[in-house]
Amino acid sequence: MKYILQACSLLLLTYALPAQSSRRPLIPGDIYRLKTIGTPTVSPEGKWVAYTITSIDSAKDNRNTDIWMISWDGKESVQLTSSPDAETAPKWSPDGKYLSFLSSRVGDRSQVWLLNRRGGEAIRVTDEKKGVERLCLESGQQKAGVGDERFSGYCSAQQTQTLCDRSL
Repeated sequence: MKYILQACSLLLLTYALPAQSSRRPLIPGDIYRLKTIGTPTVSPEGKWVAYTITSIDSAKDNRNTDIWMISWDGKESVQLTSSPDAETAPKWSPDGKYLSFLSSRVGDRSQVWLLNRRGGEAIRVTDEKKGVERLCLESGQQKAGVGDERFSGYCSAQQTQTLCDRSL
């Protein structure tokens, strides 16, 4: 056991020392290379986690957010969206077969889109003039349904303002 620890320590030092000498101080431009992970959502059966990754394009002065999913054990990772428009707020359908999300792929207002988690192109579910501000898929929240069992509802920008006004 003692020899195994010594061998591991030697290997660690061999690979760690050159890596330390190549380090450099952080510069302001490095911030654009960082990616942000957000909105993790566990699938109903508990086998997958949908999440977003946001990257920054400094040349275009723009952010892009795409939706990914990873198996619970971390062995499989799948990029679900890759459009130049941001896709945010992924939510699982109750049966775990679909993901709904917000995006402004058509026009400049966010709408609800629906995607089969096994692949294919997302379909737009809403056409709210003022856009959709958030998905309301958790039980107990105010819902405005669209008659599709794959996704439970949403709050338009106008409805959200009304709900905010009532709570004041």
